[in-house]
Amino acid sequence: MKMPWLTRDVGLKILSLVLAVAAWIYINDAIYGGYKEDATKLAAYTLVSKQVPIFANVVGTPSEGYVVIRERVTVEPASCFLLGPSATMSSIEYVKTEPISVEGARTDLTASVSLGKVAGLPLAQETLVKVVIPIRRR
Repeated sequence: MKMPWLTRDVGLKILSLVLAVAAWIYINDAIYGGYKEDATKLAAYTLVSKQVPIFANVVGTPSEGYVVIRERVTVEPASCFLLGPSATMSSIEYVKTEPISVEGARTDLTASVSLGKVAGLPLAQETLVKVVIPIRRR
């Protein structure tokens, strides 16, 4: 059985194979920076999980004669887990909720709010939290 397609244009086939291998080596080196830097880059992208407290982001002012008792604001759950690169996680100390307005309020506020974004990291759990903000007369 003859295979003329196999023996025809052998030079072009070898040249294309050499170019493909050269392109692969060049692209691999450009993306990963060679073999020596691979371990360093991998260490920078090691994922870690960290538990951090959640703080309510209270904005605005209640009605005249009323104040927010900030030290008694409660958040349920009180903490959450973040997942991200170790280099980013080392600088994160807490997570804030989305802003909760108390503008013109005269009574305690209870709200279910989402957590704010933290350096673009995904949260490792549900993002809604219950916040109770006590408001009292002066």
